[in-house]
Amino acid sequence: MFTQRIYMECAKEQFELYLRDELTAMGKFFAVLPQVWDDGSKKYIGTFYNNKNDVVGNLILPIADNYARYPIGEFNAELFLALAAMTDVNMGGYGEYWKFIGETTMEWTKNKLYKANGSLNSYLPFIDDSRHPNNTSPTLYFQKATVEELKRYLGGQSQNVDFISNWRAASMKVSGPILPAVTPPIIVPYQLCPKCKGEGDLPAFSDPFGHTTNSISSQRKPCDVCFGNKVIPMHVLKQN
Repeated sequence: MFTQRIYMECAKEQFELYLRDELTAMGKFFAVLPQVWDDGSKKYIGTFYNNKNDVVGNLILPIADNYARYPIGEFNAELFLALAAMTDVNMGGYGEYWKFIGETTMEWTKNKLYKANGSLNSYLPFIDDSRHPNNTSPTLYFQKATVEELKRYLGGQSQNVDFISNWRAASMKVSGPILPAVTPPIIVPYQLCPKCKGEGDLPAFSDPFGHTTNSISSQRKPCDVCFGNKVIPMHVLKQN
C-alpha cells in the first residue's frame, strides 16, 4: 500500500510531461478533471484522492490538504514521485528510493540513495554508479529511504536535475515557467550476454573447437562482448 499523503503546485503541462508516465509505472490511477486545470487559479496535484491510496488527482487549494495531506511546496517532480512511490511493502516497488548501507565501492556509494526499477525481488532493480543495471545483494546492503532523507536528497536540487528512471535519463524538475516539450526518452532493454551466458568471463585458453586447453579452471579472462557486465543492451526502441 502507498503511504504518503502529499500535494504540491502543478499545472496541467507539468503533470503530462513529468508525472503521468512515472505514476502509471508505480500503479497509480488518476482522477484528473480538465475543468479544474482550466479555471485560471493556482492548481495542485495530490495523492490519496478521495482518500484512496492508489489514486492521484488535481486539486484546488481549499481541499488540497484534505485527508491529512501535507504540502511539499512548488513543483518538484523528483520529490513528489519519490514520496508518492513509498509503500509499506517490505521489498518495495517501482520508484521507491533505497539507501546503500554497505561500504563504498566502484559501483556503490555508502549512504547514497538509489531509485528502484521495481521490487527488490525483480531482476537488476538498481542502476549503479557506473550507470549499469545491478542486483548486488539488494536485501543485504540497502534499506528504504525515509521521508526526511528524500527531502534532503531531492528537495534542494537545482532546476533540470537529470536522474535515471527505468534505464532512461529525463529532466524531471521544473519551477517557474513551464518548460517546452522534451524529446521522448530512449529505452534500452537488456539481455544476458550470449557469449559468456551471463558469467562475465571466459576460459583463458580455448582451441579452435571451443574446448578449454588449460586444466586450471580458475584462469579466466573478461568476456570481450559484455566486458564483464554479464548483460548487453538490445536494439534501441524509440518511444512515439
